[in-house]
Amino acid sequence: METILLGLIIGFGLPLRTSINSNLGKKVNYSFLASLISFTSGTIF
Repeated sequence: METILLGLIIGFGLPLRTSINSNLGKKVNYSFLASLISFTSGTIF
């Protein structure tokens, strides 16, 4: 049961992360910088 719940949480998280990265890329106008910000924030938190 726990593995199913974990799979669902991860499954919902991936599209959310993609949406956040897309919006971040539009804000900074540079996709590499958006990826760097996303990776850094994921590493720290």
